[in-house]
Amino acid sequence: MSIGVKRSGEARPAARAALGVRVLLAVIAVVALGVAGIAGVNLVAVMRFNQATMTLNENLRNAERDDVDLDALGAGQQQVDAQFDDAQALSFLLIPQVREPISRNAEVSKKLTTRTTREIAEQKGQTTTDADQQAAEAGTGSGSSGKGGGLTAKQRQQVEELLKANQQSTPSQSTTKQEDTAQQDQSSTQSTKPW
Repeated sequence: MSIGVKRSGEARPAARAALGVRVLLAVIAVVALGVAGIAGVNLVAVMRFNQATMTLNENLRNAERDDVDLDALGAGQQQVDAQFDDAQALSFLLIPQVREPISRNAEVSKKLTTRTTREIAEQKGQTTTDADQQAAEAGTGSGSSGKGGGLTAKQRQQVEELLKANQQSTPSQSTTKQEDTAQQDQSSTQSTKPW
């Protein structure tokens, strides 16, 4: 048998499909790629949604605590809002089962952010009021406010203890100058050893 000779009984390779069939297959391939792209967008949105929801739940638990750091909570909430915005970026491609929970949780997140921002502003307003009140009590300031102090008795006691501890740990100028002079005298009398 030689390679170049064909026998009449052998099967011929299949002929190409008709033009219409090839066009149909190309359209099906493009549609499949589009569906895969939309599925990928939905998958990424679900992953971002899950991460943002987990952080939102943690922030909601933290917001219920009395000793929460409002500044940290506010910063965390801004990040959660950004995560929900990212998840909603291509909302026109998201299926309703993904789009609706994202929008509901984004709304809850924005409400928590608004509440946290308002509480931070109130806290800073009370802090200013407390400073004005303390200055008025000391007779050095002219701050007058109708609001009561924002600190509890326990918090005031802690602040006073911190102030006392700070005053005790800060040496006066005369003590510092005397210590510097004593250190200079000691260093001049001691010889430096090379080993």
